[in-house]
Amino acid sequence: MAHPDAHRTQDEPTDRWWVVAAWLSLGLVMVGGLAGAAGLG
Repeated sequence: MAHPDAHRTQDEPTDRWWVVAAWLSLGLVMVGGLAGAAGLG
């Protein structure tokens, strides 16, 4: 992945990107699940 030296400066942006990606994934799963449940129900 990133180099040890660059890891210090890019630590926060990387964490933010991971959090954003996680929230987007959870959001898509939640919306997809609700839409699927509503369609099936």
